[in-house]
Parts: sequence; structure tokens; C-alpha cells
Amino acid sequence: MGKVRKSFDHQNDTQLLAMGEKIESCIPNSPLFDNIYPAVEIFKTNLNKYRVKLAAAADGGKLAVTAKNEARKELIHSLLLWASYIEDHADSNDSSILATGFELAKKPIQGTAPNIPENVRLSDGKLTGEAVVRCKGVDNATAYEIRWKKEGDEMWQAIELVFKVTTSLHGITPGTVIWVQMRAINTHGTSNWSDPATMMVR
Repeated sequence: MGKVRKSFDHQNDTQLLAMGEKIESCIPNSPLFDNIYPAVEIFKTNLNKYRVKLAAAADGGKLAVTAKNEARKELIHSLLLWASYIEDHADSNDSSILATGFELAKKPIQGTAPNIPENVRLSDGKLTGEAVVRCKGVDNATAYEIRWKKEGDEMWQAIELVFKVTTSLHGITPGTVIWVQMRAINTHGTSNWSDPATMMVR
């Protein structure tokens, strides 16, 4: 079965807007959006903001282009989080993925998907409410995905792709017990999620 295509930076502004509008039109028809993170209204707000800023930047003014680029980053961030969520909850079912408006990633012709990250662990960060996540590097990985949740929550929260084995989670309420998992990615596929690591954030 297919995976969700998660490459958005290569799309020009017109293509990115068209994709966002396609996904927006699919939202009422797919149950995968019912409890998605971030919420549908946040995505719609980011999409509309990008649409407005893109139109305002048409004259090429420096400030308007800068604002458009910031709105573009916010929209891509939402798309990345949604792509990971949908991939997890669609069980890599092609038709379920396509029904969301996302595209399927090209299936690898040859090569090996990465191994599952090992020795995933958490430690205190330098700041209050910060947790540092790290794992043993996977030889054939080009990036890593991280998801986390509070103890007792059913829903995982995904964060952006990272390109190193150490990253930080910020803004967590001190005293919160969290669970974290990582998986590795390369051009040939995605590993399964690692065993979870847990700690109380200080």
C-alpha cells in the first residue's frame, strides 16, 4: 500500500495553493479529518491566510513577499502534520489517502526502507517545559519523524521532520508525563514506530 507524499517545498505557490484547496474540499467527505491534529479550523485559517498573502504579494513588494513566505511556511507545517496523521490512521490504504486530497508518495523501485530507531530516550532540556528526544542513528535514514502525547491521551501529536537524531520539544507544562516515539525515513520508505520513551517534564 502507498504512503502519503510529504514533499511540499518543491511546489511553487500556485501548486501549493491548489493542493491546499483540494484538501479543503475533501475535508467534509473523509472521516480521517474528524479528530485530526492540528484542528481543521487551524488548517483553514492557515490556508486562507496564505491565499490572502499570496494575492497581496503579486506586485512583488518586499514586505508582502516576506509575509507570503511566512504564511507558506505555516501552511506547509500544517500539511506535514496532517500527512503523518493521515498516513497513520489510513493504515497506508491508497483509496483512504486519496480521499483526503493528499497525493501518494511514489513507491520505491529498489532499495531498503530504514530500520526502526533504537534506544529512543528522553531527558530534561535547558529550559522549563523542555524535553530532549534522541535515538541511536539509523545508518540508511535521511530524516526522522517524531510524535508525542501526554500520558492518558489517545491522540498522538506529530512534529515536523527532523534531520538529526536529537531534537527538543518545547512548551510542555511542567509535571506532565509524556510518551514519545520516533521512526526513520529515506527515499525507499518509512520504518515502523519505535518503542515509546517516557518521562515527566520538569
